[in-house]
Amino acid sequence: MNFIIYPLLFGIIFALFKTLDLWYSKKVTKTSTRDWRFNPHLIWILFIIGVIIGCIYVLIYK
Repeated sequence: MNFIIYPLLFGIIFALFKTLDLWYSKKVTKTSTRDWRFNPHLIWILFIIGVIIGCIYVLIYK
């Protein structure tokens, strides 16, 4: 059960932080830019990174 809960939890938290970062940065700049930091695919990338970190957390600490 830990292999389901912790990776999803870490992944959702990382994706949520990136979503809030994209929303805030677009609200502040109010421009459309081609900068890599505004790429919405980073949300999926950070979700996958969070899942990997969650798996490592389960393997090491649980």
